[in-house]
Amino acid sequence: MREEFINQFEHFWRTFESVISDFDDQSWRNLGFGQTQPCELALHILGSTKYYIQDTATPMILKSGKPLPGPGQLKPEELPTPEDAKYIMDTVKQTTKNWLLALDFDSNNEEFKWTGKTKGSVVLFLLRHSQYHLGEMNALLNDHLKGKAEDYFANTL
Repeated sequence: MREEFINQFEHFWRTFESVISDFDDQSWRNLGFGQTQPCELALHILGSTKYYIQDTATPMILKSGKPLPGPGQLKPEELPTPEDAKYIMDTVKQTTKNWLLALDFDSNNEEFKWTGKTKGSVVLFLLRHSQYHLGEMNALLNDHLKGKAEDYFANTL
C-alpha cells in the first residue's frame, strides 16, 4: 500500500509541475481572483502539504535563496514565480516521500480528526485536497488557453 501512495503522489507532483510550467508570468499572477489565482493555489497546495505532513522544520525557500514569508505577508509583486513554485515543490515532494516511507498508516490520527481515524486517512485526505486545488489551477489554465490546455493528468501517468 505504501508504494501505491508514493506512486500516486509522484504522479500528482508530475502533473502539478506540468500545469505550473504552462502558465506565463502574467497569467500566473493575474488569472482568477484572490486565493484562486494560480500562484496562490500553488502556494496553498505546497503549504497545506507541509501542514498535513507536519513539516515545520523545512522552510519554503525561493529559487533566489530568499525564504518565503508567511501567508498574508506577501505583496503582489513578491509572489513567487512559476520557477519559484517548482523549486519549492522539489523540497516538499521529497519531504512528503520521506513522510510516506516512515508513516504507520494504521496508527491513530489525533491531529486532523476531520480527515478520519488513522494516519492513512490523512494521506487520502491530503491527496484528494491537493488534486482538488490542482483541478482549480488546471481549469484556470484551460480557460486562459481557450480550451487548449494539455491533459497532463493522463499524459504524466
